Amino acid sequence: IDSDCGSDAWTAISNHLLHKGNGISVHLMVAGIGSVCDDASIQDMQKSMGNLLSVKTYPKGTHSIHNSVRDEFMADLLQVIEGTSVQKKEL
Repeated sequence: IDSDCGSDAWTAISNHLLHKGNGISVHLMVAGIGSVCDDASIQDMQKSMGNLLSVKTYPKGTHSIHNSVRDEFMADLLQVIEGTSVQKKEL
């Protein structure tokens, strides 16, 4: 199925984060084997989000990155989690 649903959703997310995201970042984790994300698509995603997007490609990773390169994926995920802070809002 060929549709623009994915790019439309990405654009909506990008617009929201750039205007109301409060510094939220996005981590794109790309499988190196059999990924549906080609280089042109990744470049488009980077253009739309600018410095809010970090991209990591797992050369030996397949579609299920968390299964195919578990140790590397988990180490990266842990870094993302540890680098995240929660901001409390007063009511």
